[in-house]
Order: sequence, then structure tokens, then C-alpha cells
Amino acid sequence: MLGFKKASVLFSAIIIMLMVLNIFVDFSAWVYVIAILFFLGIIIWGSARINSGFFLPVVCNGSKNEKSIAITFDDGPDADMTLRILEILKATNTPAAFFCIGKKVEMLPSIVKQIDMDGHLIGNHSYSHHFFFDLYSSTRIQTELNDTNKLVMQIADRNIRFFRPPYGVTTPNIARAVKNGSYHAIGWSVRSMDTVINDKEKLIKRTTGNLRAGDVILFHDTVELTVQVLQEFIEKVRMQGFKIVRLDQLLKLQAYA
Repeated sequence: MLGFKKASVLFSAIIIMLMVLNIFVDFSAWVYVIAILFFLGIIIWGSARINSGFFLPVVCNGSKNEKSIAITFDDGPDADMTLRILEILKATNTPAAFFCIGKKVEMLPSIVKQIDMDGHLIGNHSYSHHFFFDLYSSTRIQTELNDTNKLVMQIADRNIRFFRPPYGVTTPNIARAVKNGSYHAIGWSVRSMDTVINDKEKLIKRTTGNLRAGDVILFHDTVELTVQVLQEFIEKVRMQGFKIVRLDQLLKLQAYA
């Protein structure tokens, strides 16, 4: 797999070769521009695709040998929708993982406590979920992760090891912070697009139409449509013969230190 270090070495080698070649053969500076743009394109691709593993290892799915999947929710907790989702999960005896934003955890500690008491997994989704989070320094990112962990520790006595980068974007600084904090970077294999889709049938079809063993489903517990389709989604998944397990069980990783 092409990673950031390999890509950087390859790019440097290409530039050196072009410079040497340019001594003997005269060619346009646009050759360098094209090489640089190509390298930048690879960087952008690697940053935007969480399953690329370009900057750091990211776990996006479990074993394909067991017909199990896991449900995850991002961007909560929400004062209304997270509670309604918890009710559906309890009524259907379904485990899930909630990747929580620290500043919301701080505002809604009782809901975070309820998530834990109901047997669900709590993951770290940064403190601010700022639009420019992926441009932060590794020190600032580490601070955000630590602040969120401290809050969850105070509320639920859980020392979180699972971290999902905001927007699914990865960078060298995020990679450094994840490594320094001994986190597992967690992605997904099925992105529901529930923040964009506004039709129930389309959302159900997107999330159940091509499920595979080991899939990790990404929902958001801040979207009304997700609440509306959740029970039907669970029923359809089970009708297809899939077992819904908690994320750490699917990935066979320790969620808490």
C-alpha cells in the first residue's frame, strides 16, 4: 500500500531525476509543475479517503469470516435524537458505538452516562470538531483528544482508545497525535450519507443494499431521518442474516484502557 512516506520518497526521487535529466535535455518548467500537482493530488486523495491508510493505519471493517456488522454514530450526543436512538437500540436489543464530540459531552453528561449504562461503546471524535481540525498542530490535536477523554473518564469512568477523525480526514499531525496517545484510529466501510440524503427509502437502500460481513456502518445521532429509519434498518439487516455486534467485538480491539 502506498503511504505518505513512500510517496514522499518517490516524489523526491522523481524530482531529482528530472533535475539531472534537465542538465542534458531542455524541457519546460511545466514538467515540474505537473509532477508537483500530481503529488499534491495523491496527498489530497490520501487525506480524504479514511480507508487509504495513507498517513496512519485506520481500522475500517472487521473479519469477513463472520456474518456480523457494527453500527456507529458520530457527532453526538444530541439532547433529543441520541435519547430516541438509545430507546430504539434498547427496544431491539442492539449494541452500537457513539463517537462523541467533547464540547457536547461537557454539555450533556447525563446522556453520555446513559450511553455507557446501556452497554454501548463511547469513542472520541475530538473536542471541537472544528472545520479546520485537520490543519491543527499535533499538540493541539492531542490536547483535544485528551480533553474529551478526561470528560468521559469523569462521567463514565472510561479511558477511551477509539478515535474517529472529524470528517474522516487524516493528516501527518493527526497520525502523530494518534500514535502519541496510543489510540486506535477507526473508520467505516459503509457511509450512510445521512447528513445529505433526505429520503427514507434511499437511506435504507444505501445502508442495506450491499452489506458485507465485517461492515462498519456510519450514521449520525444528530439527524432526524436516521432516527426515523433506524428500526427498519436493524430489522432489514437481521432479515439478511447479519448479527449486529458492538464495534470492539467486531474489530477484536480493546476499546478502553
